Amino acid sequence: MANPIIKIHIEGAGPMTFELYPEKAPITVKHFLTLAEEGFYSGLIFHKLIKEFMAQTGGHEMDFVERERPETIYGEFAENGWDKNDIKHERGVLTMARPLTKPDGATTQFCIMLGDWPTLDGKYAAFGRMIDGMDLLDIIEDQPTGKFGPDRDVPLTWIIIERVEICNPEEFSL
Repeated sequence: MANPIIKIHIEGAGPMTFELYPEKAPITVKHFLTLAEEGFYSGLIFHKLIKEFMAQTGGHEMDFVERERPETIYGEFAENGWDKNDIKHERGVLTMARPLTKPDGATTQFCIMLGDWPTLDGKYAAFGRMIDGMDLLDIIEDQPTGKFGPDRDVPLTWIIIERVEICNPEEFSL
């Protein structure tokens, strides 16, 4: 059985392709794929960008209104008692953000790692890895950032998810 392959299409720029790892983070992968299938991520922006660290998305529209959903899923990482997830937080890895209100879980927001951060290993639920599109990730990382209201490290030019495409739904089961 193959792993899920997804493409995150960036408006006006093209796709980045990722392989997801349900054997390492089954709840996280299923949650992400459900949201993608529903079109939840379409139109959302990358609202935080820290060079050589991460690009975060999955919760804000262009007016910074949150589109998060209320459900929280279990965080599949070692610090939370989950020992099956050994994915390292390296450049190109997908990992779930943790909400301040429930630091042992996740909601809809996720990050693409822009550098290697071993200090995050076992503390966040990594669930996929980029297999194509590193050149687009370089372009995203090079965007200038500033403040938007109280938030900092916001890209000054909106980076918008056009859609998340599930490329091989017939090849895997969750």
